[in-house]
Amino acid sequence: MNLRFLLTLPVPVLTLALASCEQKKVPEPNPAEAAKEEKSKEDQEVHALHKFAVKIRAIRVAASASRTAEEIAPYNEALSWHEYEIKEVLGGNLDAKKVRVAHWTVLRGKDVPQDETLGAEVELTLKPFDPNTSDLEDVPADDELEILAEEPPRFLDLKAISGNAPTPEALRYDYGGSMSNQMQIYWKLRSQLELVVLGNSHASRALLTSDMLDADNKQHPKALNMGAGGADGYLQCLIAKEYVLPLPKLKTVVWMVSARTFNKLRKSELTNQRGAVFQNSPGYGYDQDHRKELWPVPQNQPVVSTAELKGLNLIGVDPWGWTGNDRVARIPGSRQEQEAYHLEKLNRIRFEFDEDAIALFSETVKAFTAKGIRVFIVTSPIHPLSQNTDAVDPDGSTREGLKKTVASLKDIMRSDANVWFHDTNRGGTHQFPHEEFYDADHLNTAGAKRFTAWVREWMTRVENLPPRQIGPTDTGESAAPATE
Repeated sequence: MNLRFLLTLPVPVLTLALASCEQKKVPEPNPAEAAKEEKSKEDQEVHALHKFAVKIRAIRVAASASRTAEEIAPYNEALSWHEYEIKEVLGGNLDAKKVRVAHWTVLRGKDVPQDETLGAEVELTLKPFDPNTSDLEDVPADDELEILAEEPPRFLDLKAISGNAPTPEALRYDYGGSMSNQMQIYWKLRSQLELVVLGNSHASRALLTSDMLDADNKQHPKALNMGAGGADGYLQCLIAKEYVLPLPKLKTVVWMVSARTFNKLRKSELTNQRGAVFQNSPGYGYDQDHRKELWPVPQNQPVVSTAELKGLNLIGVDPWGWTGNDRVARIPGSRQEQEAYHLEKLNRIRFEFDEDAIALFSETVKAFTAKGIRVFIVTSPIHPLSQNTDAVDPDGSTREGLKKTVASLKDIMRSDANVWFHDTNRGGTHQFPHEEFYDADHLNTAGAKRFTAWVREWMTRVENLPPRQIGPTDTGESAAPATE
């Protein structure tokens, strides 16, 4: 019986109620049922943290030495591999005797101390590890574990992104990956932002938002790149609706997409969990718990300068959210070696068009234009080799899938005069040569500078045009500069 309810009852009624409770026999607890219920509760807790997580009790049998933030500079995140012998699976499903676990040893430029004691018994919450997913491929990792013919399955420790970060300061802006730095800038700039770039790492590396507006943008950033590494269409739309749409001074959105954005198979893969990680991160949880305090965006805030943002000492991102770097190519060596690496990434097909994702994207775009915000949609340039490969990008998108993506984006443009679309990729037949690609699907700095200049010229042309007449014959692309 509810105690708070009992305390509201008159004394005579309360006496009867208590007497009634005394007469009821409390059944003896069934140990087997109690254990089953506890196991179910553990599973639910793990599932709530992360859709494909497992929770284990295990003994540490090997550990790699870890490096500090200073030692891994200019990177701002690092991992260290440990091996564990499983004693008990506490939540989720796992059929293995041993596992290898990557622990975060540096997060956002801060050291995360890790216990390396062999023989220690620990409880861990883990998710499957895939270096080809999100930005993990670029994270420095210390791996001194023995090389085996058949290695135990590999997992990522979720402790640092599940509310157990070293300090409260780290929790506030921890969104579970490279997006954390961009979000920290967002919270500084949101009252003055006029332009936002959306997408995944294609966008965050291809569009130099520092060069996309007037001269004042250089001194007081009004443009921010919020391309989230590894984000599928669902996460991109969530960021757009919850963080970008409410911005009071927003005038323009530049959204870079590709067939990958609408790939249902990529969304359903066990290893592609960027959206789940973001939504279960301490930063996102804080935002949901403090919505009334954080929104609407405060007005008349002091203008934030570039110098102030540089004072944050964020590594891997500039004050406008651009996440590119000065490396010309991911794979050093000859052009032949680089192209062989790209071709390997472009040789597998795994695509199914996601109708729900394109519908959500269209709905989100319309939410912007309903507020008078212009939306420019571009496709991600993919390495020219993709003209003649089985897949049109490293994520396994098919040519038919790419055609359907482009056709769907044109339909969105033709239904709204505030939407402008250009197929910048053109199936790989664009103006960007091998030398301007960092890897098969990301431009390097030289490519990003040229691409950004093109987008800015396109936006300038649109500003000088009369209102478009939307309809089946509408070709909003005609306002764009040539990309051939």
